[in-house]
Amino acid sequence: MNSVIKMLTIVALLVMMAACVTTTTSVNLPDKYNLDDNLRSVSQISAVGASNWSQVDEQSLMMTANGKFYLLVLDKPLETMDEKVGFIGSVTSVRAGYSKIYVGTSAGRRYYSTAKIFELAGAAQAKEIKKQLGNN
Repeated sequence: MNSVIKMLTIVALLVMMAACVTTTTSVNLPDKYNLDDNLRSVSQISAVGASNWSQVDEQSLMMTANGKFYLLVLDKPLETMDEKVGFIGSVTSVRAGYSKIYVGTSAGRRYYSTAKIFELAGAAQAKEIKKQLGNN
């Protein structure tokens, strides 16, 4: 009987751990981020060489990695971006709905999840998207 209880406890813990691993971030984003018809939505990008971070608007960032431009829509509005941006942990890829980033502010680091990731066609499209989302 005692071994059955131990076995059930272990199984329950494994099920809970699996649920944590497979859960994605589900957020209600403003309509302006429904860009799937205009931009190429990607589920994962390489984080190696991520640079040129810039705040696009109140809830999105733009960056480059491996010569490509990306728009990252976050799970909640940003405070101001005063300092550097980075990924939590030592990651080699960023996954929409899973990966977390930090943004340095004058009050310290703030943490966000990447709700959506879009690959942009280049610098011209990046400029166009910045204008469209409201930060000229």
